[in-house]
Amino acid sequence: MINISYRMVYQMRLTTEPNQGWGLVFGTEEDELDQDQSFVYTIPLHSDRDDWRRHNYLFPGLKGEKYIEFEARAQNGVLVVLAENVPITFAPLSSLPPVFLTSIPVSGSIHLPYLGKHDLVGDFKLFLPLYPVNTIEMEYLYKDKEVVLVGLTPNFRREDFSNTLTDSR
Repeated sequence: MINISYRMVYQMRLTTEPNQGWGLVFGTEEDELDQDQSFVYTIPLHSDRDDWRRHNYLFPGLKGEKYIEFEARAQNGVLVVLAENVPITFAPLSSLPPVFLTSIPVSGSIHLPYLGKHDLVGDFKLFLPLYPVNTIEMEYLYKDKEVVLVGLTPNFRREDFSNTLTDSR
């Protein structure tokens, strides 16, 4: 029997902290939610030398009202989630055009520190922000298949649901 370990895909929020610069927190960790809600999907890294493309991931979501985890794999420098036989592609945030990154210094891949206090991240301290490349397919999943890719958060975990589905792993 092959034992494959998975890392989770998280949903976090970009933030800045005095004396720490740019980083990530969970949406529930901000004291005051302002107009600038910069939510991103993220994958955890142990260090800036941790090659994210060498790991397997699980992407938490909903199918109808049931929790489900979809397998995600790195392919050609992007993360691909196969949800209901529809490939959804996520690219590292460094792939965004510079106009979107005017206030974040970019050189290569962006590895941002987790600035929050929640233990949901385990021993991971750095995260690679991702953005969805094909949002039309995500909309199709939502409208036609009732599937939403959420990402792990303190308020969205497997334990929070009494009925769960499992993707084919």
